[in-house]
Amino acid sequence: MNWSKRLPLFIIILLIGCSLAGLFEERALVFVKGVFVKNLRFMELVMEVKLISSGIGSIKLPIVEGIAKEVSNGVDFAMKYLLVTDILSFCQVLLLTVSKSWLLKTVTLCLFVLSFFQSTKTICTKLLIVSLAVSPGLAIFSSGVEILAGESSIDFGAVYLKKLESKVKAAKSEHAQLSKQHQRDLTKVKNGEKGIHILQSFREHVSDDFNKPTKEISGPHFHIRRLLHKDSHEMKSKIYGFCSMVLFCMLLLPLGYAYIVYLMISSLFAIPSQNVKAQVGGFHYDFKLRNYADLKHQLKSTLVAYQQKLRGKEKTAAQKVKNDVPDSDNPTRKEP
Repeated sequence: MNWSKRLPLFIIILLIGCSLAGLFEERALVFVKGVFVKNLRFMELVMEVKLISSGIGSIKLPIVEGIAKEVSNGVDFAMKYLLVTDILSFCQVLLLTVSKSWLLKTVTLCLFVLSFFQSTKTICTKLLIVSLAVSPGLAIFSSGVEILAGESSIDFGAVYLKKLESKVKAAKSEHAQLSKQHQRDLTKVKNGEKGIHILQSFREHVSDDFNKPTKEISGPHFHIRRLLHKDSHEMKSKIYGFCSMVLFCMLLLPLGYAYIVYLMISSLFAIPSQNVKAQVGGFHYDFKLRNYADLKHQLKSTLVAYQQKLRGKEKTAAQKVKNDVPDSDNPTRKEP
């Protein structure tokens, strides 16, 4: 056995050993689960921001209502992206969990044994490559993505997530205070007190924040005002960055990985490129084969060409017979 046959066999045995030993599985699963948990946490915090902005907008304060509505619309777009990345990260967790199954590993061993029998070699070898691409392929792939992310200082939003949690917590507390103040002002108005302007101080502060964008925000309701003014834009920017990284690592890279597996299977089971000469019914044909698809296409084209030539011969022969028939037997033929 030469090295061209030994090396693939050695790699397959090594991968089967990695699969049975469970190498990289736990590390990969922890990484993907971490991304999935961060995604869920971002969705929770974004929903909290949505509730806060909707609650402020429902008070119907001039200027403030429009600003709160704009924040809510931006949050809706962020939620759509987070929903997509949540599905992707969940699918990754599910696939890695399946790849740890001993049932799959047993099937891989059976396919490896059956690939040595001539009658089942082709199909079992193909299935064996797919099985190894799942286990340990996915675990090795995910671990590689984690290492790449670490080398590139990509934390998948871990630092900003903690920062956003503290901001949302403070904003929720201030929103509760505003709601109580709103109720007190409404009670005073219902009781007939004069000169009561609902949340006047808050409305003036928000208006001042947007009229003087370079001014540092401080004072009462600091966190809600920052959320309406700057923090909501920062949140959307960070979430879009997080979603882009998830889409790249859990959609584009896996698609590339799947394409490599497809190319591997295609190259291993392709017919070597060669020129083939054939003779069908006295006609000579010359065509080039590269794979099974080419073989099927060329055979079909050859058969069609042969049928056309055969019909042409029959038509020519019929015409010749027709021309040789005497005038008496061919009433349609006119005298010259």
